[in-house]
Amino acid sequence: MNTKEMLATSLKKLMVNESLDKITVTQVTNLCGINRQTFYYHFKDLYDLLYWILDHEEKKMLDNGNEFPPPSELVQNLYNYVISNEETICAIYYSLQEELLERYLADRIEKSLMIYFKNYPELKSVDEEILLEVCGFYKYAIIGNVFEWIRNGLGREWGDKVENIGAFIEQTFLNSVQILTKIKDNSNKKA
Repeated sequence: MNTKEMLATSLKKLMVNESLDKITVTQVTNLCGINRQTFYYHFKDLYDLLYWILDHEEKKMLDNGNEFPPPSELVQNLYNYVISNEETICAIYYSLQEELLERYLADRIEKSLMIYFKNYPELKSVDEEILLEVCGFYKYAIIGNVFEWIRNGLGREWGDKVENIGAFIEQTFLNSVQILTKIKDNSNKKA
């Protein structure tokens, strides 16, 4: 295990019993037997380490081997990741850094949706701005559902909804793009 992974493991262990907002660099470094200067060589602060943890685990979180999966697989992989990292995700969510988690997920989900849907033959000629708007809508639909699930205690019954969310996105995306294109065309004609 390299130094970054050791620091990450220590932070995750501490977050099991303590609020992220109360954990210090000293606690993290003491737990893994690394000095503070080494920590600051790799990270500027604990939130930088936290972002590294999320980034480092992105493959497990979002694509699980398939670089840009269909939305149904994307949502299923996200669900599986949250379940297997429940303590870490809840610690981030219930800390003052919920925004970090939201921003991280938003960036990754939007990127994955954009690349996946750009490959649809019917969408090749669609303005990228429209695709971004529709992806933005769906990314927040996913994040909103995930955050509601976390707030409600991560009940396993949410797993039943996961399949429906991904399928819904896959089946309505093209229609959403067409509707938004018409709205923008009508708006441009009136201007």
